[in-house]
Formats: sequence, structure tokens, C-alpha cells
Amino acid sequence: MFARTTEATFRCFHGGARLSPYPYCSFVFILIFKLDDAIKGFLPVFGNFMVQFAESPETDDALKKSIAGVVGDILSAYPAEGIQFARNPSLQKTVEECCTSDNEAIRDVGEFAKKMISKFH
Repeated sequence: MFARTTEATFRCFHGGARLSPYPYCSFVFILIFKLDDAIKGFLPVFGNFMVQFAESPETDDALKKSIAGVVGDILSAYPAEGIQFARNPSLQKTVEECCTSDNEAIRDVGEFAKKMISKFH
């Protein structure tokens, strides 16, 4: 339910297109790297949002890839704040699932996120 509702929201955001990792990651990239210090206070809320996606049974591989990418990006930009939510078991499970994917692109993103988690853990 959560993923379906949120996907509908993103469809509106992105001109009705099916949710894909690229527009979502672009949106998050803008949040992470353009708002700078303002984002730090938002990270706990955003982390909870990401956990809800990670725990949803409706989350597909493309969204798992996005979650792993965002975890890695947040750790790159804000390691001290990002590690707090990157330690979440649901997010770590999603990253591990990406690392074992048959899809090379998903595996690469999972490995990036795993490397960032290891670097700051």
C-alpha cells in the first residue's frame, strides 16, 4: 500500500511515468547536495521514509536500487548523520539484496552503498 501510494505521488511528479530509479535519484541528489545544512535536520525523517520503502513487500528491484543509491549518496555527503539511518537492518538488507542481484547495474549500486556503509561504520 505504502509503495503503491508513493509511486502514484512520484508519477505525478514525473509526468505520469512509471517510477524509475533515475528521476527519484535525481530528486534525492538535489536534496542532498543543494540544500546542504538544511537537509541535516531532515535526515531522520527521510531515513524513516526510506525504511518504509525498504520494508514494503511491493518494493521492486528498481526501487531497491534507488534506496541503495540514496544510502550511498547520503553517506558520501553527510557521513556522521547518514550512518545513523544506514545502520538500519531493513536498509542494510536492501543493500545486501542489491549486491546479490542478477542485474549488474543493481549490483554495482549495491556494492557502492555497501562500500560507503563499511567506510563509515
